[in-house]
Amino acid sequence: MDNNSLLTTLRQASSFMLTISSLLIFSYCFVFYSPSAHAMVDAGKQPQQSEERELLTQITTNNRYLGQAVSALSKAVVKEKPSQKQLHHIQTYIAKRYEALVEQQQPVKDLFAKQLNLLKNSNKDKNLITSTEKQIKQISTEYQKLLDDLALLQTFKSREELSAQKTFIAQLDKKLERINRQAPIHSYDNDSLPFGPNSNEQTEALLTQEALDQKFSSKMVRTALTKTVTQDLPQEADLNANIDAQFTPALMQKAIDLDSDPVTIYNWVYNNIRYIPSHGSLQGADYTLLAGQGNATDTASLLVSLLRTSGIPARYVYGSVSLTTDQLQNWVGGVDNWEAAANLLGQGGIPVTEIINSAGQIEKIAIEHTWVEAWTDNQWVSLDPSFKQYQYSERMKLEEVVPFDATSLQEMLTNGSESNEAEGWVRGIDQEALSGQLTQYQAQLEEYMNINHPDASLAEVLGSQKIIQTEEETLPLALPYLTIHAQTSISTLPDNLRLKYRFNLLDEYGSILMSYEATGPEVAGKRHALSYKPATEADQQRLLDYLPEEINSADDLPDSLPINLISLTPEWVVEGETVKTAGNVGLGAELKIQQGFYTPGFGWKMGLTSPTNAGAYQAVGIDLQGIAPKQLQALQTELEATKAKLEAEDFDGLNKHELTGNIMQAGILLYFSMTNKYDEISSNISESITYRQPSYGTFGVSTTVSYWFGLPKNITFIGAGIDIDRLAISSEVKNNCHGSWVNLNRANSARASALEHQIPELLLNSKTGSAIEGVSAVKALSVAGEQNQKIYKLDLNRIEQLANITIDTEAKNEIRNALYQGKIVTVHEKPITHFGWTGSGYIIENPETGAGAYKISGGANGGSIKDSIFGSLAGAYSLPDSIGDWFPNSLVQKAVGIVGAIVDIIDHMIKCNDGWVIAMYALFVIGTLLLGMVIGWALAATGLGWLALGLLATLFTIIMNQVKKDIQQNMKNAGVCR
Repeated sequence: MDNNSLLTTLRQASSFMLTISSLLIFSYCFVFYSPSAHAMVDAGKQPQQSEERELLTQITTNNRYLGQAVSALSKAVVKEKPSQKQLHHIQTYIAKRYEALVEQQQPVKDLFAKQLNLLKNSNKDKNLITSTEKQIKQISTEYQKLLDDLALLQTFKSREELSAQKTFIAQLDKKLERINRQAPIHSYDNDSLPFGPNSNEQTEALLTQEALDQKFSSKMVRTALTKTVTQDLPQEADLNANIDAQFTPALMQKAIDLDSDPVTIYNWVYNNIRYIPSHGSLQGADYTLLAGQGNATDTASLLVSLLRTSGIPARYVYGSVSLTTDQLQNWVGGVDNWEAAANLLGQGGIPVTEIINSAGQIEKIAIEHTWVEAWTDNQWVSLDPSFKQYQYSERMKLEEVVPFDATSLQEMLTNGSESNEAEGWVRGIDQEALSGQLTQYQAQLEEYMNINHPDASLAEVLGSQKIIQTEEETLPLALPYLTIHAQTSISTLPDNLRLKYRFNLLDEYGSILMSYEATGPEVAGKRHALSYKPATEADQQRLLDYLPEEINSADDLPDSLPINLISLTPEWVVEGETVKTAGNVGLGAELKIQQGFYTPGFGWKMGLTSPTNAGAYQAVGIDLQGIAPKQLQALQTELEATKAKLEAEDFDGLNKHELTGNIMQAGILLYFSMTNKYDEISSNISESITYRQPSYGTFGVSTTVSYWFGLPKNITFIGAGIDIDRLAISSEVKNNCHGSWVNLNRANSARASALEHQIPELLLNSKTGSAIEGVSAVKALSVAGEQNQKIYKLDLNRIEQLANITIDTEAKNEIRNALYQGKIVTVHEKPITHFGWTGSGYIIENPETGAGAYKISGGANGGSIKDSIFGSLAGAYSLPDSIGDWFPNSLVQKAVGIVGAIVDIIDHMIKCNDGWVIAMYALFVIGTLLLGMVIGWALAATGLGWLALGLLATLFTIIMNQVKKDIQQNMKNAGVCR
């Protein structure tokens, strides 16, 4: 490949992302979305607050202060001898806030009367008007009750009177706590942080036939191989399709392409399917073919399917086998020692047993494994298409030929910053100077490559892993294992060897409203979504009544809708088809989402619930072992057909799932594809191994709910964002150095967090370059650093420093709990305001693994894209399925442009794959290698090594911002793949 400049290739490859600059503009015409987690983007200017929003802000602020004062009073009066002076001071303050609340009562009444009159004048739906009147009455009643209680409180003056009323004051405290409620936050289990490696829960391999038989249901075990050939003939099931070994058109065509010949089929699967160390049936034959990779069971399913579609009986064999440590080290990724290989197998859930000889040394390794038997020449022939050996080539070690000036960096960090190790903070890091040094080093790398390796291949730059090919003209006569300890032949895999995915939708109290469960092979490569539709035609009409008669632009659409006045039916949608529904819920009602997997190596692991609102559509992404490029290609084909229909203004048969659903799926698939590819390239550079393990997340539009005296009133559509609840990997450095492994996981996690705001930024920035900025945890820390704030790295020994940090109560409680559980937290000293968003960023990290939760404060785990144009378009996804029923002609050309852009992006990604990979090397030779090695050395030399996590976040933001600016500047010059 012609590689005159790594940066040039980066620009070409990265246009893949940037050309979708405006896709969300159109998608919001149809979509309600959930609160996002880690991605907050704002357009740089905020619309003026509406009359209702402004009044609500004033009342909310006043009530919060009231709540704090009454809480202080409640604590004071239970003391044995409360201070009369203190009680008087608190009462005086409460009186002041009470007067403000009295003054606000009439404006609230006027506002509600105005809203009700407008509704009556523009709407004939009596039920809607009645519901609105009821809602206003409830709020007004709560308002008056609070005023009455506060007025009564003012009558108690003396210490004795107040002490006698401690029960009443405690009840008032609880009432204000309820009144001051906000939307529930998205929390994580500190023992299972969302970004990072699977736990290494190694289980022993079963080495006896008796133990193995107990693992399977007797109904599933068809025969044991101890039987003679004449007793063990093929059964009907050995020729049939099943969940794992499907008969899809792609599989049947591949069998035809391979002449339906067992030798040709076996050689092709062996030579072309990359092995991933994980356990059980995760994705099945069809997606293994699509992705070109899979674990032993999935690879076996592919071979079984191709043989059966060719009329050749085939079945699985599950058993325990022994291999040498050298074989295993090569097989799992070319690691340097057995311990590293064992860690990868354990994180993948594969049962492993070390077999020790009489001298106390490891003689061989036993693992539980899956292979295949094919019936040829009237006998069963054993085949293992997954176990193979690889030839590895080393990467270019550019850090040796183009050394980085670590001394200069060390001096810059030492001279330009202030730190206090005892308190755990640093400030004053010169980000501009640091950025300049990185840019200079990038230029040096570019010059070196242009002069010395202008035509460098992918393998030469990054190193390569190539399967040592088999070209046998007959099927192998023996399996490659040292020993087979136990084995069982089965036509269909038992259920306990198959991954399962579960999605639960719960009400605010935790009761399940809807549950969806499917196996890994059934969900692999499928597009899933939580959608909503009006429960009745009357509800649909109420929603339509809120839209103007003529829509000329996004500004014509409302940015909020009343809570609970429209009934919706939640739907679980797979490939555009509704497969499950729940009972009706009111628009904007608080709901919770829970997702999780059953994996054969680990059992069921459900995530904690994340909050959402009824009507908040979410495109759900499920990434089992990496996103196949052909999955994006299939999406591209559908969008091409959509584009043609839009251009012809032919809306017949065009529905919301084909248009906006596919647009949003492109966003979540892009995130998973990029993080996985980045992890792979980072691993190549840092002499390590990273594999994607089953993960899930959403891409959608953010909502916020206005609460009046604890009662929800309106739902507002504020934008969009990415929420990744689980981004799991298995990882190891080749030399099994624990510290390097932690740093690898830390870098992967920080990068994944940065991409949660970076991708929406790239999607929303136009080719002319809008001033849209995002906020994630790493971005907030970077912005705080620019403002010369202290960046704290806290552990349990520094927990008292929380008193010096201004952050909202919920976030501070979460940080405190994490510190008590042995986690490390990086946080800045006070909130930032960035493009209209105010809050704090913080990182909760497991110091033993590098896994982390990267969060921003303010009521959600992350944030959302905030923009008046995008938000105002969010409310119509629950409109009729057919676009033509209401689609505004003024948006046709915009829709054509957006869909056309996505088609081009996917096309560019597929055709420029090598360029894409080479380009990312330019980023990560700086981002991963430099941060993990050179920056680490410089920090250690300055005595700031303990603050690596905070600086890592800052550096990732600097690097990614540099890349984004470079991409934007050169978008118009992006050429075709070379």
